Amino acid sequence: MDFARAVVANWQEVLNSIETLAPDLRRQALIVVAAEFLPPKDYVQFVNRVSDLKPAGQVTVEALHFVLWARMAKDGFLAFNHDQSDVANAISKLERQVMANAPNDWRDFFTDLKSGKMKLRVVAKRTREGDKLPESMSVVESEPYRRLMGGSVKQDVKLVTTRPVEAVTSLASVNRERWSMIVAISLVLVVLCLIGIAFRIWKRSRK
Repeated sequence: MDFARAVVANWQEVLNSIETLAPDLRRQALIVVAAEFLPPKDYVQFVNRVSDLKPAGQVTVEALHFVLWARMAKDGFLAFNHDQSDVANAISKLERQVMANAPNDWRDFFTDLKSGKMKLRVVAKRTREGDKLPESMSVVESEPYRRLMGGSVKQDVKLVTTRPVEAVTSLASVNRERWSMIVAISLVLVVLCLIGIAFRIWKRSRK
């Protein structure tokens, strides 16, 4: 099952049944990560809704941490769009819920996020490394979302959180380019290590 597409197509139904579908952090985290593939405006609505579920204990505070630690399609998104009103409101909701549990641990994080310091770091890092900037609320590339949401994806939401292995595989395939880069870098590092070992052996043989 294409887990990410199922969550994207059914995210409101998923959150309405979150206590049944994802009663533990592992499943909640998978849903939060899959939701990163929502279009920006829908993603902000998702973040707001998840924050609203926290006071009643329907989601854990750790699930909100996964929103703040977004590393897939929404890596850097909140920081990059922090000054957009809808995003700013979503950040404020997250802050209230997260700070209620551990204010000292997250105070500097939210200060940097809301002040724009984190955005400056994200932009500088992406520019330095030649990476694409995070998605903007004002400019949306709609084609990837049409491909992701197209077809018969209104699936039974009861299936969404029952196959975590397929979920991880699906997320990897949706974000194939990033995973391919990770694999390529890993292979390069292995080759460099082998070269280093061979060089050390050669030096010893020369002594």
